[in-house]
Amino acid sequence: MLVIGLAALLVLRGEFSVGMLVAFVAYADQFTQRAGNLIDHWNDFKMLGLHAERVADIALTEPEAQLHGTYTGP
Repeated sequence: MLVIGLAALLVLRGEFSVGMLVAFVAYADQFTQRAGNLIDHWNDFKMLGLHAERVADIALTEPEAQLHGTYTGP
């Protein structure tokens, strides 16, 4: 927001055109969206590794001994 305010000040001074301001805002918006998407994909990738690790823990555990015929419930 500060950068847009500074750019608007430059427009008022005549050092920056309105078209340049619009193009700058559009490019800045695209950059922030793409950077956010990149961060989201990185988080998804890290979570995928965590989930794979959990599945591997379950798949690689030794099965528990089956005790048939020892139930003494009601």
